[in-house]
Amino acid sequence: MELTRKILALPVNETLAQGVTLRTLDELEVIVIDTEFCQAAITLQGAHLLLWQPSTQKLPVLWLSDVSPFKTGVPIRGGVPLCWPWFTDKGGQPHHGIARILPWIIEDIYSRPRSVRLTLSLSDTLESRGLWDHHFHLALTFSFVDNLCELTLTMQGEFVATPALHSYFYTKDVSRLAVRGLGAEGQDTLDGMSKLWPQPFAFDGETAVVFTSPEQKSLVHDASGARYITITHFNHSDVVAWNPGQAKTRDIADIADAAWDRFACVETARISHPLSCSWQKPGAIGVQFCVNATGEQAGCEES
Repeated sequence: MELTRKILALPVNETLAQGVTLRTLDELEVIVIDTEFCQAAITLQGAHLLLWQPSTQKLPVLWLSDVSPFKTGVPIRGGVPLCWPWFTDKGGQPHHGIARILPWIIEDIYSRPRSVRLTLSLSDTLESRGLWDHHFHLALTFSFVDNLCELTLTMQGEFVATPALHSYFYTKDVSRLAVRGLGAEGQDTLDGMSKLWPQPFAFDGETAVVFTSPEQKSLVHDASGARYITITHFNHSDVVAWNPGQAKTRDIADIADAAWDRFACVETARISHPLSCSWQKPGAIGVQFCVNATGEQAGCEES
């Protein structure tokens, strides 16, 4: 959480709207939202949601690596990276696609006393076509209101994509997380086998499962933080559960060795059923996070 405090303390370069400012961390520009109802931050590179914490919460909702570099063209570890147009190496290199390492632009910002909404966009360039030779336009909208955070990705172009919103959730102890709503069927990507998984799902050592029959909502019970996180998926076909475990973390440079048990990824995705897009018929995928400490559903009405 040291990096989170550092981001919120950065000097302001420009005020974009009420409670919304533009700042710089190392080589990257960061949009910081600091209001009475929440704090959040988004980098223009990758349209990457770094942090989100409603004022009702003592703990951050998202985990962000304290050792992740903020360098041009380098992926950031934690928060909610956008994997697009492919997940992992399903479309080639770079890993998890091109969107998270390219600069996006600010399309729109709308700030009210109890809500903030902003949209970032990315279109193809000579640089992007050198990595993936397609014309495209992406828009990623972030909405924050009370204890809700919603991300919606809209994509246009003639292509098929396997996108994912790769959310890292903060916890004090990953072994005390239980996730409901994932469905029993899932592919274990560590051995390539499809299996049936016990419900609720728990993280036990290195975990990498693509659940192929998930419900619309996933419910994360974080016993160590005495709270629930409700994840509502929109237009998804899969939900991915991932944690590197203690041994593998030693080989991951941008995760501190002792940090592996401080997060769990529960990701909205279109992997088993790729998303087809056109200019006339845009594709979309989205997710809403709601966090509360009183019960499974309290305070989690959709906005």
